[in-house]
Amino acid sequence: MTARERMERKLLTKRGRALYKLRGQTIEPAFGQIKDGRGCDGFSRRGAKTADSEWSLM
Repeated sequence: MTARERMERKLLTKRGRALYKLRGQTIEPAFGQIKDGRGCDGFSRRGAKTADSEWSLM
């Protein structure tokens, strides 16, 4: 089972949806503040691997 399939399965449960909603309130603002503080409005390349490499340069 791929990571995407596991996540889709998790989001089918009430608890999984609640945890995912909580992530939006706690984790995502921190990423936004870091990106805003460094003048980054988005990643210039697509894909997890290239986004990871861009993130490590920040």
